[in-house]
Amino acid sequence: MAVDKVKRIAVKMTYEDNTTYIDYPKQVTMQHYSYLMSKAAASEIANRLLDADGNSTVSVHNRSGKQEYTTGSYKRMTVDSKLGTVYFEDYSDSGTTRSLSLTNQLKKSFNLLTNLGVPMDNIRYYGFDATSNSVIYRSYVEGFPIFNQTENGDVRIQLTSNGLDRYYFSLYSLQVPVPTTGQKQAVTLPSSTSVLKRLKAAGYKDSKIGSIELGYEWSQNKSSKLVIDLTPTYYVYYNGTWRTYTSMLSGS
Repeated sequence: MAVDKVKRIAVKMTYEDNTTYIDYPKQVTMQHYSYLMSKAAASEIANRLLDADGNSTVSVHNRSGKQEYTTGSYKRMTVDSKLGTVYFEDYSDSGTTRSLSLTNQLKKSFNLLTNLGVPMDNIRYYGFDATSNSVIYRSYVEGFPIFNQTENGDVRIQLTSNGLDRYYFSLYSLQVPVPTTGQKQAVTLPSSTSVLKRLKAAGYKDSKIGSIELGYEWSQNKSSKLVIDLTPTYYVYYNGTWRTYTSMLSGS
């Protein structure tokens, strides 16, 4: 890529309460993208997670619109067909005390991630949630994280000191980009400083506002169920939940 085609975005980094924050002091212009979507087969994932040795019997039950896959009483995988999400619990080592240093959790969570069958091309480590002992991964496009792909917009792998493992991820993933035309090609966003001021003016409490992240909102294309639109926006971690700054300002 030629140097004159490299896009630069002004950032300001601050360190506070053992956390590094990235602020965007100027307006930001980012591209809008659309991708073909692929969907993994729940049955294949169930076989991979519940029947790794090929000797187990996997049972399937429909419960309140969700598919529940089980093998014995130690492993359970629940698929929400409407949302396309998977929640997996592994009790096979429950009761076993194990070391849960951050290094061990990062190493094991990555090994587990590769076994899920989630496409690894765009997946990156996003962070660690000390409250739930979960390692968090997200899909990225052009160096920015994607939100709204699942309820939390991420892949979560939770490891507990008593041997219980939980995974939460999506059946959907991005496949290949498709051309976009017209006004959707570029979006100009205000500075993060301006966003913060507008949120405070709208009545949001500063004490409940966490990180303000520049990223992409995952949404279904209105013309094709096979296409996902990625729209650049700010996500605000407010009172324990990620929300777009526009939805907060509009009260939706």
